[in-house]
Amino acid sequence: MAVDVPAISASHATITHDLIIAGRVMGSTAIGTVILANASIGGYLDCRGGVFTNDRGPALHADGLTTTNAYLGGDFTGPAELGAVRLLGASIGASWTATAASSPTPTAPHSPLTGSPPPAA
Repeated sequence: MAVDVPAISASHATITHDLIIAGRVMGSTAIGTVILANASIGGYLDCRGGVFTNDRGPALHADGLTTTNAYLGGDFTGPAELGAVRLLGASIGASWTATAASSPTPTAPHSPLTGSPPPAA
């Protein structure tokens, strides 16, 4: 029997300083490969250089995440209907950079990156 668990699960975690996730992180779960839902990061979230894939759910599920800065410069791949990165209700205090989010279907009706950048100051 296959177990449906994420590669990294840190929901509701409190991280005082920075969180750096690099390397190859692969999963096949509906809830996500890396789960940071409602986590609080005192410094920055840095995914630069990482490769995050999931064929059944988002590669990064960070709904409700609170952090100072987010560098999502890794390669994120998730299913077209769900997106590669979820940031619904996330609060990113200063700035965030996102590149290389993709879905298997380039013409999918949903954006591979969900959530919104902060409004211009």
